Amino acid sequence: MILKNQRNRLRASSSLIAVAVFLCVPQFHIAAEKNGPVFTKDILPILQEKCQACHRPGQIAPMSLLSYKEVRPWVKSIQKEVAAKNMPPFHAKSPIGYFKDDPRLSDSEIQSIVDWVSKGAPEGNRALAPKPINWEAKGWSMGKPDQVLTFPKFTTETENPDDFVLVYSDHVFSEDTWIQAIEFKTSDYKIVHHAGVFAVNSKFAVPDNFMLLNTEGGKTDRVVNKSVGLLKQNFLYTWLPGQKIEYRDQGQGYLIHKGERFVLQVHMAPYEGAGECELQLGLKMVNGEITEQNISLPSIMKTLEVPPNDPSYNVNQSARFVQDVVVRAYMVHMHLRGKSSKFLFHYPDGTTETAFDVPEFSFDWQRVYHLAEPKKVPRGTQVVFYGEWDNSAGNPINPNPNVSAKWGMNTADEMYGGTVFYTVKLDKPFTVKNGHKVN
Repeated sequence: MILKNQRNRLRASSSLIAVAVFLCVPQFHIAAEKNGPVFTKDILPILQEKCQACHRPGQIAPMSLLSYKEVRPWVKSIQKEVAAKNMPPFHAKSPIGYFKDDPRLSDSEIQSIVDWVSKGAPEGNRALAPKPINWEAKGWSMGKPDQVLTFPKFTTETENPDDFVLVYSDHVFSEDTWIQAIEFKTSDYKIVHHAGVFAVNSKFAVPDNFMLLNTEGGKTDRVVNKSVGLLKQNFLYTWLPGQKIEYRDQGQGYLIHKGERFVLQVHMAPYEGAGECELQLGLKMVNGEITEQNISLPSIMKTLEVPPNDPSYNVNQSARFVQDVVVRAYMVHMHLRGKSSKFLFHYPDGTTETAFDVPEFSFDWQRVYHLAEPKKVPRGTQVVFYGEWDNSAGNPINPNPNVSAKWGMNTADEMYGGTVFYTVKLDKPFTVKNGHKVN
């Protein structure tokens, strides 16, 4: 239930009393600011930088945090979640700044919010508030895209958490194209739980209406069955709520091969009633020299089977770098029973390092973790992927602790997808202009 803020209004019977009240208002603001943090000067800048991307109308978060009026009913909940470091969500164990686009609050920011709420959450002097961000005018976060791909609209009328759709772009790339950045947009962020972004070749069959629904013509799991073939295609990334632009650093690029087109595998969130959704991708092309090749080292564990009533089932799988590499990012994907994961690097000199650690996995908040400083890793390094699952009744989101959870596409199934994203130097760098190789 959303609590509405109610304020007592002073009614003056004479102009003299009205003037006195007017003169007291700034004095109250100044007193509040001297006694501790206030919303306008201290708290609103934090919300703008770390929270409003999701906490605003039309986005995935359940409440808007754009104004004091909107924030005030939620201050106790905000204090609790911020103090527990549950919000903003970020699940990799690391110092702040170790990864790019790290939304976590500093200790001083957390303390400011806790102190502000503890002292009554004063608004402060409105004249000191930063200028509101015009989110509607921002359009694409990347600026004007070089190319926009629009996908067919689809409608959901189900509250089933496993409603899927595949939507296909009608644009086929006529030549190899290097893309610097990809931005995902949806007309309704409450509908899309996550979306896999793929480029598929001409052998991947495309429906006439450029859309494949999960249930149609009496058939079920159509998208799930079709998605198995996607695993053999050009996987680019998975969009999740709160994620910004997916990008490659200078000297790199996403390679879209001649004849490929974009396909989005959309996993819809439970939605009350009917909802229409349209998706777009904004693309920025590479302009400059390509000096590195992007490669991924995956661990899939397709034979996974988590026993019933097991609160801590562990599996590991190993792989090895066969050349010197530069590690750029990490990602892990699990389902509702996923508990934790870590990647260990066993170096040729005999030393071991925990390269990536997610001690408390969250199905709702998965992301690609880009390193702020790329990591050089020598040839011969062994990577061990560890996954842990909680298939017990103590897991509050466990669909059924009394059955084994096998690898599968549906949410009630389980998965493990651990990935290390890395680059290697090209023997012969080349120049790209507007996404295309210059001869």
